This record gives sequence, C-alpha cells and structure tokens, in this order.
Amino acid sequence: MPNRPLPTYWPLPVALGLSFSGWAQTPPDAGSLRQQIEQQRPLPLPAARPQSAPLPPQIQPTSGMTVMVKSFRFAGNNLLSSEQLATALQAFVGQQLDFAGLQRAADAVATAYRQAGWIVRVYLPEQDISEGTLTLQVIEARFAGLLFEGENTQRVTRDRLQAFFAQQLATGQALDANKLDRALLLADDLPGISVAGTLAPGASEGETALALQTTDEPLIYGDIGLDNTGAISTGSERLTANLNINSPTGRGDLLSLNVLRTQGSDYGRIAYTQPFGFSGLRLGISASHMQYKVVDGPQSTRDLNIQGSSSSMGLDWSYPLLRARLQNVYFSGGLEAKRFYSDNSSSTPDNAKSYSDYNTNAFRLGLSGNLFDNWGQGGANSASAQWLQGQLSNMRAHSLVNSIDRSYSKINYSLSRQQTITGAHTVLLSLQGQHANQALDSSEKFYIGGSGTVRAYPVSELGGESGQVLAAEWRWRVNPSWVLSAFIDQGSVVSLPTTSGDPKSTLSLSGHGLSANWQGPGGISTRITWAHRNGNNPKPTASGTDSDGTLKRNRAWLSASVPF
Repeated sequence: MPNRPLPTYWPLPVALGLSFSGWAQTPPDAGSLRQQIEQQRPLPLPAARPQSAPLPPQIQPTSGMTVMVKSFRFAGNNLLSSEQLATALQAFVGQQLDFAGLQRAADAVATAYRQAGWIVRVYLPEQDISEGTLTLQVIEARFAGLLFEGENTQRVTRDRLQAFFAQQLATGQALDANKLDRALLLADDLPGISVAGTLAPGASEGETALALQTTDEPLIYGDIGLDNTGAISTGSERLTANLNINSPTGRGDLLSLNVLRTQGSDYGRIAYTQPFGFSGLRLGISASHMQYKVVDGPQSTRDLNIQGSSSSMGLDWSYPLLRARLQNVYFSGGLEAKRFYSDNSSSTPDNAKSYSDYNTNAFRLGLSGNLFDNWGQGGANSASAQWLQGQLSNMRAHSLVNSIDRSYSKINYSLSRQQTITGAHTVLLSLQGQHANQALDSSEKFYIGGSGTVRAYPVSELGGESGQVLAAEWRWRVNPSWVLSAFIDQGSVVSLPTTSGDPKSTLSLSGHGLSANWQGPGGISTRITWAHRNGNNPKPTASGTDSDGTLKRNRAWLSASVPF
C-alpha cells in the first residue's frame, strides 16, 4: 500500500441556519450535518525524511604521521570565504594531529559547507607540512544531472521528473543541497510514484550526480470504514468509502471520491488535483452533494419531519513556500460556492411548513506548516491559519436575513506539538479555534462536541461565532500494534447577539477519557474511545438532556477502517 495519507480537507465548518436566537435549541439541518462530515482538519503535511548521505572525503591514510598544526589554508573555495572556513577549524589549531585528526578537520570544513547548504568534498593534498601550515583542498560540487536506476516507471514519466529538478538546479551549477532536497521531495510528493535519491560521482572531477530510484505506487487505493461518530438525528452509525486514482493521466494528478451513508443521509464528494508547472504548485476542483432526513433524536424534532440537501463546488490551490526534510510551509487558497436547502412538514396541525434556501460564496487564504526538532527526546510541531471572506447570496428564504450581515469574515487556526518523552511514550498538545467579530450564519459557526473536539459530548453540542478546543493527550505505544492513551478536552464557544436585545454569551464543555488504537495486518485499524464529561451541560434541553435527546455521562466512540 502507498504511504500517502488519504485526502483531507481544509477547514469547512458549515451549517444551514434555521431560526434561532441566543442559545435556544436548534433542530439539525443541512449545514450542521455537512460540518460533521467535513471535519476541521489541516492540510496533510509530510513526515520527516532521512538526510541524503554526503559524498565521503577522498583522503589517503599515511601511517605514523603527526603534525603540530599552526594554521590552515584553503584551495578551491569560492562559495565560502577562507575566513569563514578558518572559524570552523579554530579547535584544531595548536593541536598535534595524526591522520585521523586531519580527516576530522577536513570533515569540519565539509560540515560548514553543508550547514550553508552546499555539497563539497574536502581532502588533504600532497604537500610539505613540516612547518605546520596545512592546505585543505575543497572541491565544490557541480550538479551533473540525474541518473535513473532500475526500470522505467509508468505512473509519472522520467521527463516530468527531470523537469522538477531543472526548475531548481541547472546542470553545471554549484550543488545547493537545499534546492536538491526541494526538488527530490516535490518529485516524491507526486501521486503515483515514490522517489528516492543518492549522490553519485559525475563524469568529471568536481561533478556530482543524483541517482534516482523510482517505484510505481498502486493506481487505485483507498479504504472502507465503519464508525458511530455521526449525528444521532440522521443516524450515528456511518459507512464511509474513499477511493483514489493515482496519476490517471501520467502527470502526477489525483482523482478522489469520498462517499458516506447513514440511516438518514447520503454524502458524496469528488475532487481532482494536478501539478501546475514544476514548482510544486497544485490546482484542484471539487464538487459535493448531500441529502438528509431527520430519523432520530427528540420526539419534538422528529415531529418536524425535517429534510433537506446541500451542494458545493470549489476551486483550490496550494504552493510549498518551504519544502524540506524537517520543516515545511504551504500557502493555499480557494473559492467555494455552496447551496443549502431545508424544509419541514410538521405532523402537528398547529405548525405550518417552513423552509430555508440560500447560497454562500467564500474566498479563503491560508498558511500551514510543520517543524521537527530535537528538543528533549524530539518533537513534531504543526500550525495553520486561514482567513475566509464570504457572502450570503440568492436568499430565497432565510430566517435571520435582517439580523446578520450579508458579508462576513472569520479566522480559523490550529496549533499542535507532539513531544517524545521516551521511546514508547509521547505527549500531544493541540489547540484549534475560530475568531469572528460579527454574527454569522450557522453555516460558518464554530462547533464543539463529538469525537473530533470535546469527546464527552454529542456531535456539535454547542456552536458560536468564536471558540476554541484545547486537548492534552498522553500516548503509550505498548507494541507495534497497540497504542493506549489518556486525554483531557476543554472547549468553549462565544455566541454574538443577532438582535439588539440578545446578550453576548460564552459556554464551555470539558471531559476526559481513555482510548485504544489497534493497527493490524495490511493496514487494518480500529479505535475505541471512552469519554466522561466534567461537570454538567451548560445548555441542556427543557427535559434536561443533551441536544440529541440523550443524557450520557459516559460516551463510547468506535471506528474501524480497512485499506485497499
């Protein structure tokens, strides 16, 4: 199976607004159900990769030789000055060095070049060293091009791979390790192919080539999953399927299909992305559709016979501002148009049929990135921020048309750090949130509750214009198959008034629990989570239950997936 993650989506907290004010209980609708499907998740970021092995210095050993070093001279250095290199060798001056010591000095010069991003060979040429002044010969590597090893791949042509490297490095140019790494990683990012490289001597002295090992990945891959993380109103048990086609046109493109079914809802999304040029820029298009009907929950909600639909079309792009082995930064954006429709035909004679029907159009810009470090036992950091500007349009019916702005904006953000404590123990701290300073349509609100936020409460138990969720989790890898964890979740939302008489309100949820993950043969995975709420629900229904009609102080979330 390929090691690429299944597609994830940029934060899309969406919910269709039926009439409500302040913290009044709200029936489920098209948008809130869509929000539960398209969870707030950052763009997938690549994992750390091992460093390429540098070329070894070519020094011939001489038995029994020692020398008192008074100073160093350098030959062949153009990219770094002699003063810069002398600084790297200060610890060796005034020392009696044998051959191994001289080799360490040459390695120190090569390390100085590597830290500056250049690849070189350094060695001690034949010379008179009786006076204690030593000359180190520097051969600054020039790029000799690519050498393809093994069989030709079918998913992505060698010409396209060659173009990614030509975008970064010209043949004969000084070999910049950072540009070489960027080209290698961008090539490996292409769907359908796995790319690795090792440095190899070129045809001429001072030339270094990159020997590429390429392997086709499966044309089709994906997974099928079962879980109970959906909204009870349309059926909490969900069947999901994700299908991906790697590089169907041989350009490093990707076609993805995602479907989800519950007792009362059907959702489908299709997306296509492809490289634009050879710099790492990717462009994509997508479309989705959902239909739903409320089938469970409080009797008062079921009596409304709520049903509806939602659809979307979007354009998106992403560009790696920084693509390296231990740190990455992506700039992304997109346009998306959505339509929301919901109606009810109450079974009680005193309630007339009502409906809501309108569109939203939004433009977004975002940054996301990750960084691996060696602090303590090592850790991984990730962060993202997104600004969204949107507008309500074609409002054929909308209950809050006179109390919210047609134009709106908001900021979503996330931070996380996973810290290694020992080889088997890690701690994960994460924060995600949203900020807006104006009343929003419910399709743009921030929601807490459910398996992805505060796990002790039902899906989307509370919503508001602004909010955040802070989670702390301790993980213990018992063996290669099992990971156990304990966690604490704390979330809050701020609801801004929709009329002059409504107050600004802040409500919070918190909980703690335990989780167990099992990774089986062939990539099969299962997760079971138990969560217990801290305190009471600050916004219960009139009967004292949660918004889904239940009152569970202990909740269990189950999920399983099988890749193919």
